[in-house]
Amino acid sequence: MKYVLTMLLLSIFLLLRPATPPAMAQEPPLVLAFYYAWFDQNTWSSGQSVDLPAQPYNSTDPAVIERHVAQAQGAGIDALVQSWYGPQVENNQTETNFRTLLDIAAARGFKAAVDLEVTSPFLGSSGAVSQALGTLIATHAQHPAYLRYQGKPVIFFWRQQQYSVETWAGIRSQVDPNHDTVWIAEGTDLAYQSVFDGHHLYNIAWAGSPADQLARWGDRVRSYEAENQVDRLWVATAMPGYNDTNLPRSNAFAVSRQGGDYLRTTWRGAIASQPDMVIITSFNEWLEGTQLEPSASYGNLYLDVTREMVTELRGSPPPEPAPLQVASQPAQDSGAPASEVESQSTPAEVAAAQSQPPDGPYIETAAITNVRSGPDTDFETVGRLDAGQTASVIGRTEAADWWLVEFTPAPEGQGWVSGEVVEFVGEVADVPVVEPETAPVETEATAASEGETEAESEEAVDAASTEEAVIEEPTATATPAESAVIIVPEGGVNVRSDPSLDADLLGRLDEDTEVAVIGTDQTGDWWEIAFEAGPNGRGWVAAIVVELEGDLDSLPVVEATEETADESITPTPTVPRVAGSIEATDAINVRDEPSLDGTVVGALYQGETADVLAVSEDGDWWLVEFAGGPDDQAWVAGEFVEFEGDLATVPIFGLGTPTPTASATPDATITPTPTPLPLEQPTFAPTATSIYDATSAALLAARGTPDPSLLEPGDNDNDSFGWSDLPWGILSLVVIAGFFWYQFVLRRRR
Repeated sequence: MKYVLTMLLLSIFLLLRPATPPAMAQEPPLVLAFYYAWFDQNTWSSGQSVDLPAQPYNSTDPAVIERHVAQAQGAGIDALVQSWYGPQVENNQTETNFRTLLDIAAARGFKAAVDLEVTSPFLGSSGAVSQALGTLIATHAQHPAYLRYQGKPVIFFWRQQQYSVETWAGIRSQVDPNHDTVWIAEGTDLAYQSVFDGHHLYNIAWAGSPADQLARWGDRVRSYEAENQVDRLWVATAMPGYNDTNLPRSNAFAVSRQGGDYLRTTWRGAIASQPDMVIITSFNEWLEGTQLEPSASYGNLYLDVTREMVTELRGSPPPEPAPLQVASQPAQDSGAPASEVESQSTPAEVAAAQSQPPDGPYIETAAITNVRSGPDTDFETVGRLDAGQTASVIGRTEAADWWLVEFTPAPEGQGWVSGEVVEFVGEVADVPVVEPETAPVETEATAASEGETEAESEEAVDAASTEEAVIEEPTATATPAESAVIIVPEGGVNVRSDPSLDADLLGRLDEDTEVAVIGTDQTGDWWEIAFEAGPNGRGWVAAIVVELEGDLDSLPVVEATEETADESITPTPTVPRVAGSIEATDAINVRDEPSLDGTVVGALYQGETADVLAVSEDGDWWLVEFAGGPDDQAWVAGEFVEFEGDLATVPIFGLGTPTPTASATPDATITPTPTPLPLEQPTFAPTATSIYDATSAALLAARGTPDPSLLEPGDNDNDSFGWSDLPWGILSLVVIAGFFWYQFVLRRRR
């Protein structure tokens, strides 16, 4: 009978012990990091990031991309996964920069992949997504540096929930019927695994215990794999921290970096979840504070911690990356003297070399400073020096009021700066006097500045050169109406050179700014304003995105880029054009601004419709006609409505509207032409979670896509029962009952 008892207890033990997880592959998992390639100087001056790069940069600079690749390699990262808006080149640097990333990666023995942003402004339909994927698979995915897993190119997806599982099945059957690529979905819905090949969570910072959540999700993916007899990949997420509190979000939050320990904790939790790949969020998502990239606050700490963790995983440190080869673009270093050290030194050595002042006489700038082809403000500008930049001095005017400096971007590698706006270091007597060989270029600015003294001109153009364009005096093409001004709404607005979205972007106006209105275009859809950085001191803003205060009748009609007529024409006040309609799929609040913090001005109930006037820049809110709202307009969240119409003709609030075709009569409604809406590359990075509210657990639950840890028992169809799910108290009772059964039943029978 003892043998019976032994077998009984052994059987109970085997039944009760947790199921053994699948053995890990002999090779450690790939280490990836999300990467963003849409930053410029506007990002760093926006105030939206809680930290700044140790070296502020422009993402289009090949030298920056190579530096990032070298830094990632040095930390042990195998590939960067770049957010991608699709193959369109115009106004889409995610495409052009990814091409550069692939070429640089190939030269350095590195890999790169795409994180396809399904909500891209260039991908307005499932058909557009299909075309983008087809192009990606046929082009970038065939590049030797494109990331492959078991021989297949890997494609990550952001917000694939934009379309149903059935829609994705159709897309896949069209562009990749044989599953020759690996598709990794994102989010909290494993139903997409019927089409996709793997799953990841972009953000794990909302979890109280990231390690526990990662373990659960790894088990869920493997359970789905076992139940459906398919191979699926689990990609576990590690993060150095999170902080989006400088963004205008109602639910912004921060998770402490803990001096590197949060990265260590999430990393070890990711590894313990037995992943096929580990992905770090992120290499450089600055606006959400998840970056590993060297920063002003932390230096190289998080690259070092990543290297430490990879060494722990693989048993040996990553090899040192090869020296940098690509020289920085002029636009990036703003004319700093080119250092030959950069082509043969490590990043640390390059930074150290650039921090040293030049040998011999040099100048140092206090602000952004124009560099000209000659020693006078009448000469054309050939580039600019950043604030705090130094440059070697190789010549001067006889009065020493202008310095000739080494300036690589200029045709002859040199240019002139005004002595009034820089600090000279050295002996003036050691600098030779140089006479310019070229004559001043006659420009509109030259004509407008006649009668000014040289000092006044320099003050107007060089000393105040914090604007990216040279300030010029306006010409008298129209008389501004002093009583008419525009008031810029929240978020600011773009200013363009002409009344069209196709026109050049001159800059932006900050919110709550009041600017004098000079005139209007013939349709009344654009206001011409006083804008110092624009041609002739003027620019254009879309009427639909600003408020006008003043006398409309006093505004003349201005012909773009041509001399205006002598007579004034009173424009018809702008009437927003209906661009489609929405239908509520459930009862939904209507608010006075595109935010959950907005005041509720009414509601739409299931089945009710409203005409659409515009869409928010992030695509999450619709501006609709609504009698209870300000000016009979209000906002509804796009998540709870269905849109009907041509998305390409919907104006983007804050960017403007398509150029309309005016109807025959002034009073008639203007119907927009059904041409694709040209979208401007965003000034600030609309990164993966930056265009959505943060994915906190509470918000996910409110949106109807809760984290599975919040679900009631039985709600998660992807979970399967195991003996390990029973509470240990019940298991203990089973063991005790077996013991008593043996003691008092079997022994008495004997």
